[in-house]
Amino acid sequence: MRGLLPLLLLASLPAQADAITCEFDPPFAVTEDYMAEAYTQNGITRFQATLPTPSSGYRAEYGPIRLEEGEAVVTLHLLPPDGTAAAVIDRLNLKTELTIPPDVSTLRFRIERHYHWGPENITCRLRQEIP
Repeated sequence: MRGLLPLLLLASLPAQADAITCEFDPPFAVTEDYMAEAYTQNGITRFQATLPTPSSGYRAEYGPIRLEEGEAVVTLHLLPPDGTAAAVIDRLNLKTELTIPPDVSTLRFRIERHYHWGPENITCRLRQEIP
């Protein structure tokens, strides 16, 4: 009976939202310029990231969630600024909330942009919530 006690205690703990560091493809070192994480709580997956852009004023648009080979895939469109912007490397802070089917354990953002550097994908291996 002593061996079951830790299991029973773990089962009674409330669900925690554990941050998951996501991976860039191709790989980039996680710095203040390249950061991405996600967590799931109460059926909602929250994603936030920072990516460098070639100038200020960039914005993001998210495509719909598609299921591809067991992954939830979202196209992330990085759109240039309207009009004139300072031609200096800047950072774009991303933040969104998604509802991912509970049986999906991978969230992938495919990045579309007009410049030719930076990651092509951001992949997050989601942890399932404790029931």
